[in-house]
Amino acid sequence: MSIEELLAQQEGKTLEFKQDLSSHKNIIKTITAFANTAGGTLLIGVKDDNKAVLGLESPLEDEERLASIIADSVEPRLVPSIDIINWQGRNLLVVEIYPSPLRPHHVKEMGPENGTLVRIGSTNRQADSPLRKELARWVEYRSFDEEPMPEINPEAIDFRVASGLFSGLREWSENKMESLRLVTRCQGKFTPTIGGVLNEKDQKIVALIKESAEEGGATPKYLSEKIGMTTRAMSTRLHKLVDAGYIVAVQKNPYDPNKKYLPVKQD
Repeated sequence: MSIEELLAQQEGKTLEFKQDLSSHKNIIKTITAFANTAGGTLLIGVKDDNKAVLGLESPLEDEERLASIIADSVEPRLVPSIDIINWQGRNLLVVEIYPSPLRPHHVKEMGPENGTLVRIGSTNRQADSPLRKELARWVEYRSFDEEPMPEINPEAIDFRVASGLFSGLREWSENKMESLRLVTRCQGKFTPTIGGVLNEKDQKIVALIKESAEEGGATPKYLSEKIGMTTRAMSTRLHKLVDAGYIVAVQKNPYDPNKKYLPVKQD
């Protein structure tokens, strides 16, 4: 959205104006509330009462300062997009915050109970205990290897290794990475997951399944002993590879430790 379009709007659930960083504690509250709710845009360099565009005298210093304040003040860690935009000769900071997959976030100095905030209209409100639980509920069902790692560049995932992993099973393309949970959308962009960074284990798993094909397949128990994972964790990982269409299961129960898996034969 352009600066003109932002200025044409009023402050609300997904938009707030700030003149500068002098009230950085309120800025942190807004960023936290945006991340816990529907995301939002924070435009710094604009008066919030009449939307007069004043600009910032030291935008580079302000950008670095704001990034440092966010890193030190919010838990779990947030990495919003911060851009310097020159609009009609005035420098502004545009901070884009996306709905976070790591919610609920809280302001560190306030603690989880008082510092977990949500956006209601143009205000930041404390989330009560039931709402905090609701914000966290979907995270409880996310497996460990699906957790995003926003501090790591997506290029940490070696496409050559990934393509070699599925060689002879199915044509590989980069858009397969999301279906395999190697990357996930975090704060508006694709970010490697723990499972994506630890892709070497998947390579070993598929190699072992290939080797066991003539014997009727490999079981989660056998694979977990070879790889060094719990049988339950192995079953979960194998189930995702089945969903993505790269291996097949012989039995129906996805968590049967004696269930066997075979590689998918390419047509």
